[in-house]
Amino acid sequence: MYSIGIANNWIFDDFMIEQGCAVFSFDPSMEGVTKHKRHPNHLFEPIGIGTVDGIHTGESTLYGQKTNYEVETLDHLMKRHGHTHLSMVRMDVESAEWDVLEQWIAKGWIERMDQLLLEIHMWKRGDEKRHSRILHSIPMELFHSARNQFDGSLLHGDMTRVYEMGWRTKGG
Repeated sequence: MYSIGIANNWIFDDFMIEQGCAVFSFDPSMEGVTKHKRHPNHLFEPIGIGTVDGIHTGESTLYGQKTNYEVETLDHLMKRHGHTHLSMVRMDVESAEWDVLEQWIAKGWIERMDQLLLEIHMWKRGDEKRHSRILHSIPMELFHSARNQFDGSLLHGDMTRVYEMGWRTKGG
């Protein structure tokens, strides 16, 4: 499983390791944390997810607002690690998920995974139609949706800006 966006919170990654999963964690925001293994079934790399391989030079999407960080596409990460299919991808990338999800859908990369767990961020006003289109285009079955308990700011009515969402392969 791939865990993208850690921000020094290893709870989910450690739980999955305890379940016997091989976990690959990626996050370029953690200062001073270099490539390492925290367990025989774990690998951490200080790399972000992106729509191109290279250095992300635009507006930071990282929790700590770091800029000029290395990013790779999902396709490149999977090829580099010898993976053709992922049981699970967990991603919390502070609003960078939208461009990444559009690419994954367009290229069919979501079909390479059994489960997709996201923290979605709807911070930018005016992008609501885009967000809805992307979420409804995910070719999986939504099995979980809940407001993020740490962001209570409202978009409309009782709808908050941040949600935890989970999809699985249809019929899975």
